[in-house]
Amino acid sequence: MIETPERAVYNAPLEGPLRRFRIITLDVGGTLIFPHPSVGEVYSEVLARHEVVAPADEIEKRFGEIFAGLRTDPRPHVDDAEEKRFWRELVGQVLDGLCDARVFPAVFDELYGAFAVPERWRLADDALETIRKLGARGYQLAILSNADTRIRRVLKGLGILAEIPDAFISAEIGFEKPDPRIFRHVERTLGAKPEDFLHVGDSDFHDGGGARAAGWEVLILDGRLDLAAGKIACLTDLLGLGEPAVS
Repeated sequence: MIETPERAVYNAPLEGPLRRFRIITLDVGGTLIFPHPSVGEVYSEVLARHEVVAPADEIEKRFGEIFAGLRTDPRPHVDDAEEKRFWRELVGQVLDGLCDARVFPAVFDELYGAFAVPERWRLADDALETIRKLGARGYQLAILSNADTRIRRVLKGLGILAEIPDAFISAEIGFEKPDPRIFRHVERTLGAKPEDFLHVGDSDFHDGGGARAAGWEVLILDGRLDLAAGKIACLTDLLGLGEPAVS
């Protein structure tokens, strides 16, 4: 197959300060998958079924601003109940003034269920191709996500678990990124050391801060390729990595 110039750039060797490693962990939301068609459109669609009119772009803006401000520190313990409480609080703030309190419980339940199905998510461009090529090159891959157990159904439906069976989900472990305990849990489970790992995610705080504190290499999806700053533009930039370290 003839590669386009753009794809050729993505496959160019990554040159920078990264050490060699053998295990790559991947964040999920905002890294491997994205809401489909968008958070705002899903919310607007659900609200319409409850006779509430709310523009998708307004909801999208509200959601982004509120979500960015809610999770600033790792919680001492997480599980499915805590995650549902978190999402109920977030959705309540997003819909404040838009949705009557009498309707909110039904709206929230429908929204919570909507994002539990694969159809409400889309894979990042070339995600599966990149995963398969990295695996074929000899890298051990794992999922490392701040999420509740709904995400397993989504990952299975999108074909990710078939490619990466090792999935570390915060609500199942009890800790979330950037808490160092979740990184230590992954190391123990995989029988590896901090220097064996590269973590890839979209949050400089949760993914970047947590991985760096754990002694892991880290790359943040930032829309630009700047390896010296630990940034990559897209998942296919990972195809420029060299061969994995030998354990």
